[in-house]
Amino acid sequence: MEIESLLERNVTKLSGGEQQRVAFARAILSAPRLLLLDEPMSSLDSRLKQRLVPFLLRIRDEFHIPLIYVTHDAGEITCLCEEVLLMKDGKITGRGLPSELLA
Repeated sequence: MEIESLLERNVTKLSGGEQQRVAFARAILSAPRLLLLDEPMSSLDSRLKQRLVPFLLRIRDEFHIPLIYVTHDAGEITCLCEEVLLMKDGKITGRGLPSELLA
C-alpha cells in the first residue's frame, strides 16, 4: 500500500490519493466479511494502480473476502472482476462475465 511514509503525517496534510490509500488499509485491517469499494483507485496514479491490483486479488482469493467493486474503468473491471453487473439510472441492465459484457 506504500503508506509507511504517511504514518507520522497529519491526515489533513495528505493528498487525496494518500487519504484513499490510508482509508483502504484501515478497511482491510478491520477484517471485514465483505468489502464495498467505490472507485477505490480514482485518486491513484497508474503505478500505484498496477501495484494495488495484485493486492486486491490476494485479498479476494487468499482471504476469501468478497469484493463489491464500483468503477467506470473497464481495465479495472477486466483485471479484478469475475462477474459484472451493469447499471444505468439505478437499475441493473446487464449481468455476466467481463469478457461478455465489455466486448
